[in-house]
Amino acid sequence: MSISWGTIGCIMVTCVCVGCAGPGLEICFIDTVGGAATLIVTPERETILIDGGWPIERDAQRILDALRDTARRPRIDHMIVTHWHTDHYGAITLLGDRVEFGQFYDRGLPEAWLLDPAQMPDQMRAYQRLTSGPTITMAAGDEIPLRQGLIGPRLRLRCLMASGRVDENIAGSPNPYCAQHEDKGTDLSENGLSIVLLLSYGPFDFFLGGDLTWNFERDLVCPKNRVGQVELFQVNHHGLRSSNNPVLVHALAPRTAVMFNGPEKGADQEVLETLRRSPGIQDFWQLHRNTRLSATEQAPSERVANPDDPEGGRAIRVSVGRGGQVFRIWIDPGGEPAQYSCW
Repeated sequence: MSISWGTIGCIMVTCVCVGCAGPGLEICFIDTVGGAATLIVTPERETILIDGGWPIERDAQRILDALRDTARRPRIDHMIVTHWHTDHYGAITLLGDRVEFGQFYDRGLPEAWLLDPAQMPDQMRAYQRLTSGPTITMAAGDEIPLRQGLIGPRLRLRCLMASGRVDENIAGSPNPYCAQHEDKGTDLSENGLSIVLLLSYGPFDFFLGGDLTWNFERDLVCPKNRVGQVELFQVNHHGLRSSNNPVLVHALAPRTAVMFNGPEKGADQEVLETLRRSPGIQDFWQLHRNTRLSATEQAPSERVANPDDPEGGRAIRVSVGRGGQVFRIWIDPGGEPAQYSCW
């Protein structure tokens, strides 16, 4: 097996946790210009890639670069596809023999493709060739098995929702924002069927909902908030107004948020206002500047990874100290880290 590396990558920086030894949890939001690709490297150096950008060489190379610089390994231990849109799984099929894969996870094939395989797009056929057989179909309540260290808190990656079904076994607490829900009608697209994940490391919680849409977001947190408050929120659906229901966002009360938007995709004004009004929010970050909005309507310039270049390439990095008490976020390369405490 050979691996070819490019020049754009993520520089390894470790957040110091007082009284804790060794590396912590690393997260890299790889710029795929309006797609999505989130690389997680655990304290035990296990790698998790959630989604994989557009089916173009640019995104495949950026994934490889991030893998090299965060994990120092040419291997993806857990490959998770949240849903079947090409901006979320396209580049995975281009990695081929350049990276070693462990286990694949997804939501299963859409019923229409099972009934009529002729409807299956070529990109899906390429994905099936890459996986070389069945993948694990995730359901609400499933948990990805991860290696645990001898010191530090337990690391968990749980599926809260998949294919429109919520994990009903989570007790949760009443959500006072449910009464504010405004129905937007039934979403029949692939977006609303996204796999929804919660990564927990001690007091640090990271919510990742793929492209989950408005009414499904309500179902996740109403009448009970099954998620709780989180430190980091990957803004749903690139920051589009068809998602990011305030009923969900305010229930999560994220300290920080990161948005996989492009120059002309996502980061809608309504979503930015929802984030600003969310209780507990300290900062939100964008992969790109929204060219349709003024500078004052979006994240400040020091929180935008790619303010001018439409092709981008700069990532947003997160480092959680071993122990999960403190985390940092910065733009890579060259950004100044901002530090936050957990709830």
